[in-house]
Order: sequence, then C-alpha cells, then structure tokens
Amino acid sequence: MGTVVLFWLTDRPAKAKWLTEEERTWLQTTMQAEEQAREVGQSHSSTWRGLADKRVLALVYFGTSAGLYTLGIWAPQITHSFGASSLEIGFLNAFPAVVGVLGMILWARHSDRPHERSWHVIAACLLAAAGLIYAGSVSTLFPVIIALTLVTVGIGASKPPLWSMPPLFLSGPAAGIAAINSIGNLGRLVGPMMIGIIGQQTGSYTWGLYFVAGLLMVSALTVLILAGKAKKPQTTELHQPHTH
Repeated sequence: MGTVVLFWLTDRPAKAKWLTEEERTWLQTTMQAEEQAREVGQSHSSTWRGLADKRVLALVYFGTSAGLYTLGIWAPQITHSFGASSLEIGFLNAFPAVVGVLGMILWARHSDRPHERSWHVIAACLLAAAGLIYAGSVSTLFPVIIALTLVTVGIGASKPPLWSMPPLFLSGPAAGIAAINSIGNLGRLVGPMMIGIIGQQTGSYTWGLYFVAGLLMVSALTVLILAGKAKKPQTTELHQPHTH
C-alpha cells in the first residue's frame, strides 16, 4: 500500500490525473471555499479560536490512543488469563476486530448523513469506556469477548468523526493535525503502561482497565465542552438586532 500511495496519490487535487478535469475543478473550488469559511469564522469569533487549540483536541486523541493500544497489547493477555490457548486467543481476538471494522464504517456513514461529529465522538468514547469497565468486572471468557468487542467498536468508531473535526476550524490544518497526532499519541504509552503498573500492584487487570476507561471519559467530556462552546456564538448572533 505504501508503494501504491507513493506512485498513485498526489499532493494536490490539481495533479490528480485519475480525476477528470471537472472533478479537479470542483474539488479545488470546494476546498478553497472551505478554507475561506474557516478564516472568516476564526476572525470573527474568539470562541472558535479557543476551539482550535491543538492541545485540547490532542487530549481527546490521547484517550482514544490509550484505549486502542490497551487493546492491542493487553487483550491477548486478558484472554489468556481465562485459560484460552494460543490458537484460541488468535481467533477470539480476531472477532472484535472484524466487528470493529464494520462498526467503524457504519458509524462514519451515520456521522456523514447529518454532518455531525461531536456527539458521534462522545458516544463512541463512552461505548469504549463502558466496554472497559465491563471487561474489568466479569469473570468468564464469553463476557470478556463481548466487552472487548464493545471497546473495539467504540475506539474504531471514534476515529473518523474525530479526525473530521480539525479541518472544520483549523486554518492550514496540516500542522495542526500533525501536532494533535504527535501529542495525542502519548496515550499509546500511558494506557498500556498503566495497565501493567496497576496490574503488578493489584494482581488484576481490573483497575488498569478502569483507568483507561477514565481517560476515554475525559475525552468524551472534552468534546462535550467544545461542542457547547461552538454553539454559543451562533446563539448570540441570532439575538443581535440588525443595524444599517
């Protein structure tokens, strides 16, 4: 796939020979209009400027990264702790992944229909958090697989609407997205590490899973606060009298 990207994808729509002339023109015009709309929104609203703080969105991504890598590193060990063999662990951990792929696609489409992002991120993060809490409280293998499936679906479903948010309000989004990705990826270290540390101290995965669930709840709460701030300027403008 890296080779395909290198030779097939282009840096800009204008260079995309696999698009028709009409498609290239439409895409460039649409992107320019979106960029102008972002600049107007940022120049007239201090709230939008606050919403564009990359560190805040990095906090959201931090929680989802912690959940994702907790699954990748610890899910096989959690499954193994219930007596599953190596072969069984492979198949059992494949099931949540398959369901997660389907859930991600369906949730992304559901988000695209009304062009709504915030609540789709919040709901997905809370689903993943609930799955982690459930995984920490059950004592048999089948419920654990159900719990891990919920976590996988939630983490995967949160990604498309989350990564659709920065270009909505970041002018020149490439640098902003890079910063969000770099800072947020620290969650890949913190989540799995805390599972191990807490597991060593308590002899159980339970409180480590609860810790990562808490990070996902913080991500959901952060998006909720940002969504509330984003609506305030629109409400104020509706009640301002028109002057000529």
